[in-house]
Amino acid sequence: MLSHVGSKVLVKYMHHILHRHQFNFVLIIISLFFIFTGISFGQIPAGQFLWLRADAGVTTKGSIVTAWKDQNSSISFFPADSAILPSLIQNVIGTFPVVRFRGNAYLEGPPVFPTKQDYTISLVVTISDTNANNNILSGDHHAFWLGQNTYPAVVHSDHFFTQAVSRVGIRSGPNIITVRYSENTQQAILYVNGLFGDSLFVDTNLDSTMYLGSYQRSYFLQGDIAEVLIYKRECTELEREQTEDYLFTKYKLQRPSPLPLPDSTFTEVPTKFQLYPRGQNDSANVKINGTFYQSGFDSIYCIQFKNTIPTFRISQPLEYVSGKSSFTFSLPIHAEMSEYSFRVGVISATKDSILTERDSIVCGDAYLITGQSNAIFGYGDASLNTQNEFCRTFGSIYSKNIRDTIWAFSSANYYGDAPTTVSGWGLQLQKRILAEYKIPTCIINGGYSGNIIEHFEKDSLSSYDLRTIYGRLLFRTTKANLIHAVKAIFWVHGELYSTVESYYSLFKELYMNWRKDFPQLEKIYLGQLRPSYCANIPILAVRDLQRTIEDSLPLIETFALSGLPYQDGCHFHDSGWLAFGDMVYGIVAHDFYHSIDSIGIYSPHIFKAFYTSTNRNEVKLIFRPSGGIIATSDTTVFGIQASLKDYFYFDDSSTKVQALFTNGDTVILSLNTYSHSSKISYIPERFYNNTEIMYEGPWLTSTKGTGALIFYEFPIANSNNDTDKQPIIENLSLEISPNPTNRKVFISYNLPSVEQVKVSIFDILGKEIEKTNQETIGVGNHLLIFNLSNFPDGEYFCRLQAGDKILTKKIIVIK
Repeated sequence: MLSHVGSKVLVKYMHHILHRHQFNFVLIIISLFFIFTGISFGQIPAGQFLWLRADAGVTTKGSIVTAWKDQNSSISFFPADSAILPSLIQNVIGTFPVVRFRGNAYLEGPPVFPTKQDYTISLVVTISDTNANNNILSGDHHAFWLGQNTYPAVVHSDHFFTQAVSRVGIRSGPNIITVRYSENTQQAILYVNGLFGDSLFVDTNLDSTMYLGSYQRSYFLQGDIAEVLIYKRECTELEREQTEDYLFTKYKLQRPSPLPLPDSTFTEVPTKFQLYPRGQNDSANVKINGTFYQSGFDSIYCIQFKNTIPTFRISQPLEYVSGKSSFTFSLPIHAEMSEYSFRVGVISATKDSILTERDSIVCGDAYLITGQSNAIFGYGDASLNTQNEFCRTFGSIYSKNIRDTIWAFSSANYYGDAPTTVSGWGLQLQKRILAEYKIPTCIINGGYSGNIIEHFEKDSLSSYDLRTIYGRLLFRTTKANLIHAVKAIFWVHGELYSTVESYYSLFKELYMNWRKDFPQLEKIYLGQLRPSYCANIPILAVRDLQRTIEDSLPLIETFALSGLPYQDGCHFHDSGWLAFGDMVYGIVAHDFYHSIDSIGIYSPHIFKAFYTSTNRNEVKLIFRPSGGIIATSDTTVFGIQASLKDYFYFDDSSTKVQALFTNGDTVILSLNTYSHSSKISYIPERFYNNTEIMYEGPWLTSTKGTGALIFYEFPIANSNNDTDKQPIIENLSLEISPNPTNRKVFISYNLPSVEQVKVSIFDILGKEIEKTNQETIGVGNHLLIFNLSNFPDGEYFCRLQAGDKILTKKIIVIK
C-alpha cells in the first residue's frame, strides 16, 4: 500500500508522463508496475551522500551538541570552539527537535563538499534574526546563506558579485529550501517551500570546506536546522518534489499558495532610468503597449511629464473583444537635459485608476567599452566618482545573471568592480558630452581585466552565452534595447596575447562580429598600448599592429595611450583617467557632435620617413596632417634624466640621434654619423635605456597634447623621391592622408600667399559631392578633415583652387 506522500508523487509522475508522452503505454505500464509491486515513492531519493537529522545522529552533553553524525557514513560535524556551542532543542517543529545556532555557534565537518560537480541541497531551517548573515551550510569560499534579508542565496569562489539569489523569500517559522546546481550550465536553481525562486549563473565551486552555521568560521547563523540532505548530483524535478513532499509531510508544514502569474497588462513599457536612443530630430518615441482585462472602464490614457510638469496627454477608448482590450501609445521625447515620466491609467464615469507610473526616462546616445583593466579601472579618490542622472549604464559589469537588467547612474571605482562602473575615463567622457552638448549618454562597459583576446571572442554556438565576456556585453546591450543604436565601441586591450598573427586574426573576427551584432556601429576606437609592466610578453610588434590595423579594417580609429600623464606603469592615477577621458572626448565630439575643433585631437600618425641627403646623417619623419607635432621637454623619473632624442632606435645600433627638431607635422632627426639603417623605432618596449624603470616620457604629441602613435621598425627611404612626394607648383602644395582611406581623410595644403581658396571632392563622373565655401585664407599650412565613411568604394578627386592656381589629387576609398 502506498503512503500518502507516495500517492501524491505518483500522481505527479503519471501526469508528467501523460503530459510529455500522452499515450505512451509502455511508460504507463512501467508506472503501474511500481504500484502493484509495492515500491513506494514516499521515500526520499536514494544516493544522498550526506543526511543530517536532528531526530537521529545527534550526540549531546545535556542539551549541548557535541557531534552530529551523517545517517549514511562516518561523516560527523563537531563544534570548533568549546566556548560557544549549538544546542539540541526538543519538540520545536511539532514533536521533532532542531539543532539551534545562536551567537557564534557553528559545527565543522570534513572537507567533502562537492567541487567542480553537480549537487543538490534540501534542508529545513528556521531563521530567528533576518538581520544576521545567516550562513546555513557554507565553507571558506562557497556559501548557502541569507545575507541580512529573507532571500536564500548561493555563491561559489567568493564571487558574491555573481551570486544566485531567490526572488521568493522565506516565511517565519520552519522553511524548506532547495538548491540544485549544474556544473555543465553553471546554473543554480533555488526553491523556497516548493516555490521556484530563480535560476541564475554561479561560478564553479572549488572549495570542499563544510561548516554548519558559519562562513569562514564567522558570519554565523541565527536559527534552527532540523534536517539536511545533500546529493552529489543535480536531482531531477521529480526527485526534488519527492524530497520536498517527504519534508512537508514529516514536519507537517503547510504549503504556500502558488505565486500569482506575472502582470500581463503591459507588453512594452519604459523602465525607471531608461535611456532611449536619439534618432532623427534628436528625439525618440517611447512606446507603451499592452492588453487590459478588467471590465467597467471606458478608456485608457497616458500622461507625459517633462521634469515633473505634465506636457502631453493622450487617451483611447477601451474596446473589449473576448473580455480584453489592447492599447498602444507612442510619445516623443527629446535628447536634452530633461527627465520624462509617464502615467498610464483607466477611467470610467465614476473612477480613475492608475495602472503604472514610470519616471526618470531620458533620450541620448549609446557607447560600449570593452577590453582589459585600463578599460574598466577608475578613481581612487571617491570624491571624483560623482554620479549624474544624465550619465547612465545598464546591468552590472561582470554579472552573469540573466535578470541583471537594471538601469542605473554610471560610476567609476578603483578596480572597476562596482556594478555600475563604466571606467574613470568613460565617466569623464559622459560628463564632457553632457557639459558641452547637453545630451544624456549610456555607456555599457563589458571589459574584464587580465584576459587574453581569445576570452573576448563570441561563442559560435551561443552568442548570448553569459559565461562569455562577449555574450554578457551583447546581452546587456540587447536587453537595454540599444543593439541598433550603439554609435561606437572602445577597445583597450593588448598586454596579453599569443602572437601578432593570431592577435590580428582574432581581433578581425571580433571586429566582424561587432559589425554584425551592432549594425548601426559607426566607429571602433582602438587604444594603442604604451610601455607597461602589465605586459609580461613582448609587445613591440603588437603595438605596431595596433598602429596600422586601421589601414585594413574600416571603422577603426586608433588613439595612443602614450603621452597621457599620471600612470604607474600599468594603470593611470586619477588625473590620468581624467586626461584619458578628455582625449577621447575630443575625438568623439568631432566624429559625432560636429565639433569644429579638429586640430590636434587625433594621435599623430607617421606615414613616411626618409634621409634628407646622400650623407644619410639626417632623417625626416612625416606625420599625417594633424595641425603640428611637438616634442615634450626632457624629464626626470626616479633619478633618470631622459631626453626624447635618445629614444629613437635604428637597426644600425651605432646610429644615434644628436638633436631633434619639429616643424609642422615633421620631425627632423640629426644623426651622429652616416647611417646604414633602413628602419627606425620610437619609444622603448618598457624601460628607460639601461634601467628597469618604466618609461613615462618625454613624448611626441600633437599641439593639443595627444600622444603620437608608437611605431616599430618603420622603413626609412633613401630620399624623399622614394616616397609619394607631394605635388608642388610654385610652393603651393596639396597632401592627402591616409590614401587609400576607408573613412576620413586629412587634407593639408600650404599657401605661399593670401588667396581665395575652395576645396572640393568630385566623384569619377565629375560630380561635386563635398566642398568648402570659398573664403580668403592666409599664408601657411592649413588642415581640413572630410568624412568619407558613407562614400561607396572607388576613385575620387580632391581639387584645391587657390586664386588662379589649381591642384588635383586622386583619393581611393576602400571599405
